[in-house]
Amino acid sequence: YTCNDGLKTHWNNGGIVTVSVACPSPGFANGGNLDTHLPNFSDLLNPTTTTGARWRTYLDKMAQGLADLRDAGVPVLWRPFHEMNGDWFWWGAQDANTFKNVWIDMYNYFTTTKGLNNLIWVYAPDFGPGNWTNYYPGAAYVDVAGLDVYDDNPGTSLTLSLAYNAVTGLNKTFVFAEIGPDTLGSFDYSKWPNALWQKFRKAAYFYAW
Repeated sequence: YTCNDGLKTHWNNGGIVTVSVACPSPGFANGGNLDTHLPNFSDLLNPTTTTGARWRTYLDKMAQGLADLRDAGVPVLWRPFHEMNGDWFWWGAQDANTFKNVWIDMYNYFTTTKGLNNLIWVYAPDFGPGNWTNYYPGAAYVDVAGLDVYDDNPGTSLTLSLAYNAVTGLNKTFVFAEIGPDTLGSFDYSKWPNALWQKFRKAAYFYAW
């Protein structure tokens, strides 16, 4: 959590802090494998397994950094397991019920065991693959529900409109947790404020990646 000093300064200067984390896969002793599907995802619920024990050490490290921010009076928009409905991260495209239980376990461990009362929990599937609410763990475990969106024409994307309607239907504060172009190169970012104003006016914030 070497970034914490900068985050504290940002907060004290009137900024809002958001933290996302992309842990190495707990299924591998040497880490890495961010984009390798973890087949034994349910082991994250059982710290007596090798994978579950390694995951618990990751949780403890994350909690230590977040507690440092808590002690400094910094609230955090906390976005774990982003884009979980896609298949490009080790936590992605998992069994939906198992995923919900892993999220709830993290929530309870951080909130109750670790006393992290400074976290604002952000649920953020990707807009592209569908299944936008399948992994939603429940209203008691989420404060903000949003989307990660990379699209060259956000104002005219039918998929984005469907995803927006689905996630705003969860009746949580809606956000665009990540936005950006679908293709590299020149991109007219004015398309995003225009789309926000014309079609997505429930968005509380957007984060340009």
